[in-house]
Amino acid sequence: MDPLVDVTPTAAAEVALASAHIGPDRAAKVHGISPAVRTAVDAQGVDEEWDAFVATAPGGSYLQTSRWGRVKAHNGWAAARIKVYEEGQLVGGCQLLLRSFAGVAAVGYVARGPLFHGQRTAVRGVLLEELERYARRKRLVHLKVQPPGGGPDVIAELTARQFVESGLPACPRATTRIDLRRDSEDLLAATAKSARNGIRAAARRGVVIRPGTEADLPFFRAAVQRTARRQGFSPYAASYYERMWRIFAVDGHARLLVAEHDGVPLSAQLLLAYNDTVTAKMIGWSGERSDLHPNRALDWASIQWARAQGHTWYDFDGVDLSVARRVLNGTRPQRLPGPQRYKLSFGGEVVIFPRPMDRTARLIAAAVRIVEQSAHGKHLVGRVGGRRRSEGSS
Repeated sequence: MDPLVDVTPTAAAEVALASAHIGPDRAAKVHGISPAVRTAVDAQGVDEEWDAFVATAPGGSYLQTSRWGRVKAHNGWAAARIKVYEEGQLVGGCQLLLRSFAGVAAVGYVARGPLFHGQRTAVRGVLLEELERYARRKRLVHLKVQPPGGGPDVIAELTARQFVESGLPACPRATTRIDLRRDSEDLLAATAKSARNGIRAAARRGVVIRPGTEADLPFFRAAVQRTARRQGFSPYAASYYERMWRIFAVDGHARLLVAEHDGVPLSAQLLLAYNDTVTAKMIGWSGERSDLHPNRALDWASIQWARAQGHTWYDFDGVDLSVARRVLNGTRPQRLPGPQRYKLSFGGEVVIFPRPMDRTARLIAAAVRIVEQSAHGKHLVGRVGGRRRSEGSS
């Protein structure tokens, strides 16, 4: 089995023009597009061209950036971008994360992709064909594609290519997000009474929110560990979030905020900002001074920062899919787990993203279905997607 050694993050760029694969003439004939369309595969660790594309493409997410590929590289994943160019302009593509297990099987997944500028069906066909070709060349036994929201619907095209719906997402199927195109008064008025009271109490009692620095990472690490013990989840190694912060913060795509009282830090939050969205990736609370509502103050300050930076959405990075469906159909449960209730209390809109689609080698298809239905399988895929639990937790 191909060990994927040539798609490690440190490998040189691997450029493959369409003429080397399907040929521009054939592409034009089959898909009805200009022979000027070509494809390329890039496995560099840093891909500024691609990251700039993700920053403007509909549905673009930090999960599709080469920066995220570098974060996941330290967990054993390799990243490759399949790109489509038209008249020399990048018009579509996706980042695929790959991993080889024991040298005998390789799997890959595309989270919040593929991405496109425009609605050109022919370009989508070229991209999906190149993705399949690349998967065959890497001998992937399992390929998961989870499309973004806000872009072209590719579910029908994936289905036509023998992909089937999966019950196990690589990133949250649902989330709650706040529309930042409103003033602060409107945003505050939209929150639940408990959230408003907490935000105001924190301000009255002297909770201060300040930007975090490298020196605050040890506190953030300890606060996340304490939060994990209280809520009963297994956190990533401390280096994971620190690496995330360092990789994304270099050019302003990450922000660490700290809530403190009388100079004593109480909680800290890591934000990832990309495209039109700021994502609340992880919050850690020391467990002290709950009467000061430091987390409420922290999220409120994060929302204000995201709005001031010109972003459109503040995303709480996942809610349980069943809860999201019930909220949307007007049958919201009366009792919710604390993290779910907390996220919904800020008054954001609930969004459900397209379902994940899989294509699996026949010999292991049954085994994959069994894993999908198991708690252990959901935990593993949650870790793959950069979440601390299975779907819905962030």
